[in-house]
Amino acid sequence: MLAVLGVFYKIQAVPLFEDLGLEESASHPLKAENVTLAYDNAASACWGAAGVYLFFLIFSVTMAVINIKYRQKPKAQ
Repeated sequence: MLAVLGVFYKIQAVPLFEDLGLEESASHPLKAENVTLAYDNAASACWGAAGVYLFFLIFSVTMAVINIKYRQKPKAQ
């Protein structure tokens, strides 16, 4: 889900604009470069979080498989 959200940020989906936290004022008008940079930063953050989730998913599955194999070994007496 985070990877898909990252794609939407990368293509600069308009409904996500409010989530960027950019504010326009008389002294600091919004510039296209700043908006593009904010979208790219949000996309990178989403992909980074998705990568962390993927790492822990792979780690958890690996540990579960190792645990199952360990339990199936006969105990030496």
